[in-house]
Formats: sequence, C-alpha cells, structure tokens
Amino acid sequence: MTNQPTENCPRFHDRMIQSMNVSFHKYGPVREAYPHKVNAIASLEKRLRLYKETGNADYLVDIANFSMIEFMLPAHEKYHDKPTDGGEGRY
Repeated sequence: MTNQPTENCPRFHDRMIQSMNVSFHKYGPVREAYPHKVNAIASLEKRLRLYKETGNADYLVDIANFSMIEFMLPAHEKYHDKPTDGGEGRY
C-alpha cells in the first residue's frame, strides 16, 4: 500500500501557495492587477502552450494559479458558478 494521494496532491497545492506568495512579494496583491492590468485567461493559455512545448511542470502550477485568480476575480463576461458533472461539452 502506498501513501501517495490518489485524488489530491498536497505537493501541488504547496507549490501553488509558494508561487502565489512569491508573486505577492514581487507584484503586490492580486486585486491590484486582476482583471484590469493582467488577463488571467490569456496568461494561463500562454503557460499551457509553454507546458506543451517544454514539459516543465512549473507551468502547470502557473495554470492552476491563473485559473484560481479568474475564479476569484472573474473577467469573463459570462462568468457564473454552476457545478457540473463533467459531461457537458465533452471533447
């Protein structure tokens, strides 16, 4: 039996928190930049492209954080929070 989590990854969450803390010290509070100075969706799309090109997992942390920022301070004109079962818009 393994101690590895199967549905959650504390290490990933820790990396997200560390990254957000570094960003706070470099750039200031999130609310001062989003959504009026920086576009979280465009930023996460760029990081996804970079992850696909390089395989660097650090970009996955950035993607998660930009997703969280969009969730906290939405810029999308149709933003809403309606839970889904994952079956909508299957790819």
